[in-house]
Formats: sequence, C-alpha cells, structure tokens
Amino acid sequence: MILSLVRRLPENDASTKAGNWDRAGALTPRTLSSMTVGIVGMGRIGRAVASAVRSFGAEVLCVDPGIESESVDGVQVVDFTELIARSDLVSLHMPSTPGTRGLFDAKTFTRMKPGALIVNAGRGDAIDERALVSALETGQLAGAGLDVFEHEPHIADRLREMPNVILTPHTAALSAGVDRGDDDLGGFLRSRRARRLRPGYCDQPRSSGEGPCLRSSNGSLIRRRSWSALPVGSAR
Repeated sequence: MILSLVRRLPENDASTKAGNWDRAGALTPRTLSSMTVGIVGMGRIGRAVASAVRSFGAEVLCVDPGIESESVDGVQVVDFTELIARSDLVSLHMPSTPGTRGLFDAKTFTRMKPGALIVNAGRGDAIDERALVSALETGQLAGAGLDVFEHEPHIADRLREMPNVILTPHTAALSAGVDRGDDDLGGFLRSRRARRLRPGYCDQPRSSGEGPCLRSSNGSLIRRRSWSALPVGSAR
C-alpha cells in the first residue's frame, strides 16, 4: 500500500485507462529514497515496515512509548511532534487505546508536513475520518491508504470518491493460501509456544502495566510500556 500510494499507481492506472498518456504531468510519482517515513508503533509489524522502506533508501523515524533509546534497529526514535513535522509519509501500527483513539485529528493534520501521505493498517479509530477528508480536500495531505476504518464496515462516501485515497477491506493481515481456521495448525500458531519462535519475541517476566516485551534485531531487550498514554512530545 505504501508503494502504491507513493508511486500513485491507482491514479495513473485510472488516467491511462481513460486514454491519457501523462508521463510528466500532475501525476508524476514520488520516490521513497527521497522521503522521510514516520512509523507510529515499533512492534513486530512496525519494525518490519521500517526495514522494508529503509531498503528503498528512505530515512525512517519512529515513535513508541516503550522505547527509551535513541534508535532501534537503525531507526531514529523521536517524539510524536517531531515525527509528524518531519515525515513525508506516516504509517500507523499501534493498538487501539484511550491514548491513540482519535490521535490523528484536525489539530494533528495541520501540524504534519504539507503534502504528506498517511497509511493506516493498524486500528481504524486512530484517525478522525472527517478531519482526514478535510485535510485531503485542502491539500494539507496529498493522499491516504486505509486498510482499517473508524466504523467498519462503513466507509465515508467522500473517501470512496477520492482518486488519491487507496481503500482495502481490512485485509492487510490476510494472504491467499494461509489457513486462518481453528484447525490444529491455526491453534498452534496462536499458542504461546509458537509466539516464542517469532522474531522479536521475549518471554522475560514484566511488571504489571507494561506492554509486550520485544527484542531488537541484534537481540537487545526492548521493554515496551503500554499505549495508555501518548508519547512524550505529543502534539496534543
């Protein structure tokens, strides 16, 4: 979804199918290598996304309330205010908590870099969709990619109409050929034993109130507090 949004594939596809041949006009794609990408939530998925966009040459920033070091897996850790101000694209990978619901509202969008892109494959309630529509209409945001929504399965009509918005029906975690049923294999994959085999899993004890405990790619321990409070430096 990030690559489709950055390269403006849906817009160029629709334009070409309509008979246009616009190679140097308003639909010229951007390139990740010239962009700064902000990752909100550096859990297992957030770190995988960070690694992927870094492989395309992007500068990557991240914010996560439980990471106190200056960097993790080679990604600079910053506060929320700095991340939204510097990022050309913001990708959301945090859980739904009182501190994250409505985090991306009108106030936050006005503090983002003009012309920025936003991708949400985390939780739909992180974004105020009315504020998102307004930011897209004014050009404050240049595009959005959404796999999750504020009131699923309802999607605002205006979002459906926008050519610079990519919409998918909460399928980011699905892949063809992968059985998600309740058979023996499915049960095993959700078990504690299987979680120990996943990259970044940590089974060290943690005090109550802390979030999941992960390890960085070099094996160092990352103690992650919960998202019940916003990261220090939040725009709110």
